[in-house]
Amino acid sequence: MVSGLLIAFSFFLLLKFEMDGGDGNENNVDQKLDFSGVNTLSGGQFSGMHFPRFDQAKFQITPEMKKLKFRIPILMFHYIKDIPSNTHDQLGYKLSYAPQKLEALFEYLDKNNIKTLTFWDMKAILEGKMLLPERAVILTFDDGHREHYTTVLPLLKKYNLKAVFFIISGKADTDPLFVTWDEIRKIAEQGSEIGSHSVNHYAISTLSLSGVRHEVIDSKKQLEARLGLPIISFCYPMGRYDARVLREVEKEYLFARSTKGGDLFRFAKRFEIPTIRVFPTTKTGELAKYWGL
Repeated sequence: MVSGLLIAFSFFLLLKFEMDGGDGNENNVDQKLDFSGVNTLSGGQFSGMHFPRFDQAKFQITPEMKKLKFRIPILMFHYIKDIPSNTHDQLGYKLSYAPQKLEALFEYLDKNNIKTLTFWDMKAILEGKMLLPERAVILTFDDGHREHYTTVLPLLKKYNLKAVFFIISGKADTDPLFVTWDEIRKIAEQGSEIGSHSVNHYAISTLSLSGVRHEVIDSKKQLEARLGLPIISFCYPMGRYDARVLREVEKEYLFARSTKGGDLFRFAKRFEIPTIRVFPTTKTGELAKYWGL
């Protein structure tokens, strides 16, 4: 009886995804997947106080899974600060987003029942253990800046949301502008996912192979040793990677987010996942198109 239900469920899930026929036409993918009337499974990295085990950090890849593609906006944030546009630090300004704007976005997500997911959720969706919500988003915060703990985490809690925090492991407990290991643990305990953003935030593609392996592998080892949790996602520092970097990332992780623009997730390209860069001038209404609102 149970096995029959699981088979039926998996078949239903596959029908709801746009299958990749190999023509490379991204326009064949529906913007919104129709799951109206279907209860999405609650889940995620720490649902019900359940922490993932290390033996769960792997895929049982099926032929059907390899063909899956669907649209999901993955928003990219860095500094959550109100930096004036006339600052001398123009790079810092361009990478910033004001706290009041972030709260307005969170309020919008909550009001419109837009579900926040992690890459653990993506894994569950791909395995047929969870349905992709009708409206969903992945919020990603790069680098592990201190305000990710002091500002972002309280806002996530206020609106009952979760996010993915890509941490530069070498900064924890060594740079006061970044989160500490204790703060990283508290972020994870609240239900968000911790991913790796390398050890030192170098342009990894410019390093020797041993340097590449240090940044990709040792960052994962450090995070897992400190947190006692498996790390399944990686984010390329400055968006820089080459074939060597990809090979090492593919050995260690299940997903990797790039800085390439777009909202189309392909399983076959899960180590080059596109993102939507949020600029300091981005308004919540400009993002509504990704949820058909």
